[in-house]
Amino acid sequence: MQRINYFPNPNFIPTGAHSSANGKDISKYFVDHTFANTSGNDIDLPFQDYDVGVEHVCTVRVKADSSNGRKLAVWGTSCLAVASSGGTGVKTIRFVATQLARLSVPSGVTIDGLCVERADTYDPAVGGGYPRFFSGDTMPLG
Repeated sequence: MQRINYFPNPNFIPTGAHSSANGKDISKYFVDHTFANTSGNDIDLPFQDYDVGVEHVCTVRVKADSSNGRKLAVWGTSCLAVASSGGTGVKTIRFVATQLARLSVPSGVTIDGLCVERADTYDPAVGGGYPRFFSGDTMPLG
């Protein structure tokens, strides 16, 4: 099955998709291909339409965290899943949504490399680890 990233603007390009879950323009937080939440509130990054009722994996790299221990979380109408730890580094959140979901980024957190995909494409592709682009490894050409 083809890997599809259900986050519409994974490179955080200000001219791409740049609305929060409540429709607020958040392009001012897109800096050098990162999302830096410098607002005083959590900001929800909405995912595109995806397969409701199927397990998905959200991976993201936290580059900076001054959120006082608050963690990334995936929300529907209620909290679906929370990152296992705070601080910097790669975070993986597995969730099954009954509706469209969004990633809640606490104030003081800077992220990049946001990817949301089906668990059945994520697991075989990376052996249950994290996407190769986070490590800087490259695939040899033939």
